[in-house]
Amino acid sequence: MMRSARYLMQKYGRFIEFSVPGPGGTYNNRGRYVKLDGTQLKARAIIAHLTSEDLRLYEAGTYTSNDLKVITSGHVGLPIGTTFVWKGSEYEIQEVTDNSHIADAQVHVAVKVVTKNDPA
Repeated sequence: MMRSARYLMQKYGRFIEFSVPGPGGTYNNRGRYVKLDGTQLKARAIIAHLTSEDLRLYEAGTYTSNDLKVITSGHVGLPIGTTFVWKGSEYEIQEVTDNSHIADAQVHVAVKVVTKNDPA
């Protein structure tokens, strides 16, 4: 029995707070590009680790099984660079696939943001 994307989102989706980057940015004193402050967006999303089948579809070595797949409703647009916290770690959206014409859903791939002070 096939379920609609709306049903799956209501049953398995959780409200997550996303930080959507603002347009443009500036360079700091160390020469690093810093995005302007954006907006906070709270949206329902299904979050799961990438499966071996997902990894096979992407270019080899681009993502690992520790990276996340974020599925949102088709009307929720999360641009590349959007960040969110999941289970204590910060993740950043790196890729967006718009499937709204098929299943009213958008699939995003997020990678863990590793800072200098984070343990490996």
